[in-house]
Amino acid sequence: MRLTLVPQRHPRGVLPYGSRRRMEALAALGWPISEQECRLGHPDLFGRLTRQKYVRPATARAIERLYSELWAQTPPDTLGSRRVKARAERAGWPRPAEWDDDLIDLPPSALAAAIEREVSSLEPAELHRCARDREAGGRGLLTLAAAREFERRKSAKRRERRGAVRAA
Repeated sequence: MRLTLVPQRHPRGVLPYGSRRRMEALAALGWPISEQECRLGHPDLFGRLTRQKYVRPATARAIERLYSELWAQTPPDTLGSRRVKARAERAGWPRPAEWDDDLIDLPPSALAAAIEREVSSLEPAELHRCARDREAGGRGLLTLAAAREFERRKSAKRRERRGAVRAA
């Protein structure tokens, strides 16, 4: 059963997490933040999203529309595009394909809990696949968490084997 989650609403607006993550994901593809802001008609929008507790529902919807429009498009190869991609990589911003639509709007604590639940349900082969994806440059939050779990289990098995050898 899959639940469809909607952005967390508040009388003052919508929590900004999904809006900020969508802009970060587009930046990870190479869409400059300034170009996104220009297309949205909101200069310094990204900066405000990092400082504000809420965003107007109309602004959140506009960002969702821009994300839907650009997530599968390759941006023009410009200096700005290369710079924002490098910034996104340094910051670890996941690309759109690395976000689960059911998770992108969640507040950080709910997101962490959802990822933990998902990782705990993965089979060893799936964890191994995530570790390989991470080695290939994957930045998705689930990929990172699953790769860490794979390494944790692998280390535990090594320690267990060393302990068995010492006991023998």
